[in-house]
Amino acid sequence: MSLRHLWLDGPLPEAGCITIDGEIHHRLTHVNRARPGDRFVLRGCDGCAYLGVVRAMGRADLRFEVLEVLPAPPPPKRHITVTQAVVRGDRFDEVLRHGTEIGAAAFHPVITRRTVHRSTEGDSGNRSARWQAIVRSAAEQAQRDRIPPVHPTTILSQRLDELDHDTTAALVLDPRASMSLGAARHKPTIGNADSIALFVGPEGGYCDEEVAQLIDAGVWPVRLGSYILRTEVAAIAALATLLLADD
Repeated sequence: MSLRHLWLDGPLPEAGCITIDGEIHHRLTHVNRARPGDRFVLRGCDGCAYLGVVRAMGRADLRFEVLEVLPAPPPPKRHITVTQAVVRGDRFDEVLRHGTEIGAAAFHPVITRRTVHRSTEGDSGNRSARWQAIVRSAAEQAQRDRIPPVHPTTILSQRLDELDHDTTAALVLDPRASMSLGAARHKPTIGNADSIALFVGPEGGYCDEEVAQLIDAGVWPVRLGSYILRTEVAAIAALATLLLADD
């Protein structure tokens, strides 16, 4: 049975004991049902992994003993970031959750012409905190060695300005594209790229002006199969195609 993984704030000592309280203590005791003697893989903010065992539990906190430093896993074969148009409800949450579990390196929320964007400046902090909590939980579930960052929400043109085409290949999902994502994987520009930026539009896709803007910025349009998928399903299917096909 594989050990459960737990991400903690701050760096961890290579030996000795650490005390856990607050929300993580609540989750360990009421959700994970941790007991003295249970072993976990502990990760700090530096991504290093340690084997820890629960030594004592109280109503307000519990104590782990750090037993040893664990070897670092091999680096991922591909570094894929997801630029996803913000969508209503919990569908963007699903992109974050399942995208993290599959192996996305980072997420860039963007506002587009067809984005239904109801949030205000006052609740953006709460939304960002919720999004980061989702990827943290998903990283624990998937036993990842890094928590992918969720970058601040921006507009499409600003995100395109951030691209470095010297090191990154870029793809946009477009059902009208002549080239499939599967075919794109076999092109040297895409197939040999260590870093890929994946752009996924809102419901209804990017508008014509935005598609032209993406192409002008050097982003390759690709289609994903023969059917029209919901935006959150398209993002996960594309990630799986790019990340898992080589395993």
